[in-house]
Amino acid sequence: MLGDMQKKGQALFEMGVGAKAALSGRSTVAKGDAKTLQQVQLATDATDKLVLPAWGRGQEREADLLAVDLLAESRQSPPAVVTMLEKLQAWEKATAETDEAFWNRMSQTSQRNVTEAMGVAYQKLLGTVSVNHPKTEDRITDTAEYFERHYGSRVLVEPTSAPWKALRTRPEVALVLRNYKQAFLAKKLLDQGKPQEAYATARTAVTGRTATDAYPNWVLARAAFALGRSREGIEALRRAVSSSEPVPNVYEDLIVAHEGSGNLPTALGWTDQASRTFGGAPRWMPHKIRLLRKTGRVAEANNVTIDCSLNATDWKRLCQEANATPPGRGR
Repeated sequence: MLGDMQKKGQALFEMGVGAKAALSGRSTVAKGDAKTLQQVQLATDATDKLVLPAWGRGQEREADLLAVDLLAESRQSPPAVVTMLEKLQAWEKATAETDEAFWNRMSQTSQRNVTEAMGVAYQKLLGTVSVNHPKTEDRITDTAEYFERHYGSRVLVEPTSAPWKALRTRPEVALVLRNYKQAFLAKKLLDQGKPQEAYATARTAVTGRTATDAYPNWVLARAAFALGRSREGIEALRRAVSSSEPVPNVYEDLIVAHEGSGNLPTALGWTDQASRTFGGAPRWMPHKIRLLRKTGRVAEANNVTIDCSLNATDWKRLCQEANATPPGRGR
């Protein structure tokens, strides 16, 4: 486990250094910057960047069961929730890259180009799900048992695909579907280590009705970061965060990008915004503690750590580790 965290910490180090170099216009990283970033961030950032999705385990389960209730009461097909989760599970298995393969690729990439390494790190680290997130298999089991317990004797509506087939032929819907297909393809290209192709594909997804949608812009941001186009990446993230659907990874990317470039007050601001958006979810506490300490606001970081220890016990260790971040200069 320790070796795994060290590998992830090293990748985060490469990502932060790459962001700073890209934003300053340099193609290489100063040895002093690299050493400082490694010493300050390696131990603490490795844990609190690889954390829960914005919603906790209980919230995730409640959402699945509520979907069953809503489908049942609207006279639709509640088992569709289970079917959806089964498809999600199949997709996870089909697209999974082993951690060992990734970290080997990360090491090789960082030796060639630190900015490219930053992009590789974004592709993997910010999409990582912690052990506290409910496994899809468990979600399938819980949802199926809930359906059987509450709706097992109900006469079900036979699902039909005719309305959907008719809807998807409408020009405006077809355009949205095409753009999202391009966004999915761009993400796949990123995962395959083809950032230039991913970037070109992602650009076509951020057009028309999806020009400000979260997912296409999030993928474009990651592709831009992978190519060292940090400013363009941040602009794409700003469009994504302004969309109607909140996506936690967008906030994660904004926080990390600004932190990596040394813009700590802005990173801290996005941490507060994320906490408000997701109902004060404890996911953002380690980020806030770490950034408060880096900006010299140690007393505030201690207060957040105490709050975390008392009211978010699952996050106690991560918060305490974040509170070990070496303090920066006060404002």
